[in-house]
Amino acid sequence: MVKGFYDATAGLQARALQQDTISHNLANVSTDGYQAQKLAFRTLLDHQMVVHRPGGSPDKWNEFENGRYDVKTSGAVHVTENPLDFCIEGDGYFALETPAGTAYTRSGNFMLDDEGKLVSSGGYPVRMEGGGELVVPKGAEIVLGKDGTLRIDDSVVGKLDLVRFSADAKLERMGDNLVKPSDEQTIPGGVAVAQGQLEDSNVNAVREMVDMIMTSRMFESISKALTTTDDTMRTAINDVGRTG
Repeated sequence: MVKGFYDATAGLQARALQQDTISHNLANVSTDGYQAQKLAFRTLLDHQMVVHRPGGSPDKWNEFENGRYDVKTSGAVHVTENPLDFCIEGDGYFALETPAGTAYTRSGNFMLDDEGKLVSSGGYPVRMEGGGELVVPKGAEIVLGKDGTLRIDDSVVGKLDLVRFSADAKLERMGDNLVKPSDEQTIPGGVAVAQGQLEDSNVNAVREMVDMIMTSRMFESISKALTTTDDTMRTAINDVGRTG
């Protein structure tokens, strides 16, 4: 009977975490370049069973994070004709300089700050290959090549720092639609980009809504099972214990 409490509690926490993930995806359905997250349920279940049974250790919590993964498919592309909107075609990321070090994003809705520096929507400078930033003179025309080469008024001024990660790379989410690899291992080159286009979020809003409804119903069912287990145990303690 006590095992029922452990199993039901594990199920409730699993559904709560799944609901949080779905909510985060839906909140970013209109975020350029955002990649949805999913939970690997088998890993989640294994984790919860270890933690909530006698002798389980809450230190196993970090292992659970391996159960959350990014959906690496590309989002749809829409044309903006804005010369500072860049779009990655296929696999790859733009590099940005942040106070926490170099971070990466697929969102290419860039702009020029007051100093003419090419920055992200969050104000982080766009990193050039080999390091450094790009400053665009006022009124100058900027042209982006497919390999990330940048030209201003027909003169090459540098190349975007474009990277890829291995399929099994663990990417830490930093907020502002930024990620950072846990081991700092990047694969340079092999990334194609386009100008005047933006990549949409790859979140499937309809699928997420269906998953949210199913998760909510499962949470409700498990809650009822937990209440039933509690009532049964109370009866056993209060009534059965009085016999004789």
